Amino acid sequence: MAFSASAAMALIAIIYRITVNLPDMPFSSNLKNKTSTDFNDSAQQVVDAVNFLIKPIPGFHNVTVKEFRYQQVVGTMVIMDILSTNTHDIESFKKLFEDSIQEGHIGWSHINKIYPKFV
Repeated sequence: MAFSASAAMALIAIIYRITVNLPDMPFSSNLKNKTSTDFNDSAQQVVDAVNFLIKPIPGFHNVTVKEFRYQQVVGTMVIMDILSTNTHDIESFKKLFEDSIQEGHIGWSHINKIYPKFV
């Protein structure tokens, strides 16, 4: 029985879906277009900030911004997936994000503490 590379990866990795509000990031309709410069530049800022945050956690990590949304009350919201091969430190990973959210920033990006979601 053979497994595809993606199936093998699924057996040894975990994906975290995280939603946070970025009140300092202005929203534009270009953020809905994944091929736009605005989307790619903003996504790279988020990826860099999250990579900085998770650098101390051992293992391979891949941060992917899935989408930006505009919320009337909270402003620009980002939904991201983080794939991690570190399946042993799930609670440490979650605590790192929860602590960062309580401090009001991820890496150097200011976030709104009212609307974080960690799945």
